[in-house]
Amino acid sequence: MDWCVVYTNVNKETIAEKNLIGQNFITYMPKYKKIISHARKISMVIKPLFTRYLFVNVDLVAQRWPIINSTYGVNAIISMEGKPVIISEEIINKIKLCEKPDENINVVPYSFMTKGDEVNILEGVFSGKKGIFNGLTDDNRVKVLFNLLGKEVTLSVSRISLAG
Repeated sequence: MDWCVVYTNVNKETIAEKNLIGQNFITYMPKYKKIISHARKISMVIKPLFTRYLFVNVDLVAQRWPIINSTYGVNAIISMEGKPVIISEEIINKIKLCEKPDENINVVPYSFMTKGDEVNILEGVFSGKKGIFNGLTDDNRVKVLFNLLGKEVTLSVSRISLAG
């Protein structure tokens, strides 16, 4: 059995995965939680880590792998010279090692921020206030410095409560 990469139609990763599973293929689509902020509403959605791609475990000798290309939701299996490109088991296992117990990859959305950057608080008691990004806590909450009554105070807030 070899891992191959399937290129899906736009926003059809989940449909392609469901249809491939229905054809007795083993699939793997790593996902992460994405924070979406729109019109003062913040929500979290589960998204594919690799947009428009998923992995399929195929026996290239015993299985009829060309039917993958005609599966609803699939654009094409990534191929070279008429044969699917093989991804090593080691790469798949390294991706799986990044998954948390909820089967999602932990992608830190504030990795582009550095200490000292100004942030806006979107929710809670400090909604509408500005603070200074001061890093992440061990449980991936955000440390924010505030100047309250002339004294610097560090608060820990949820990541979905901030905007850069």
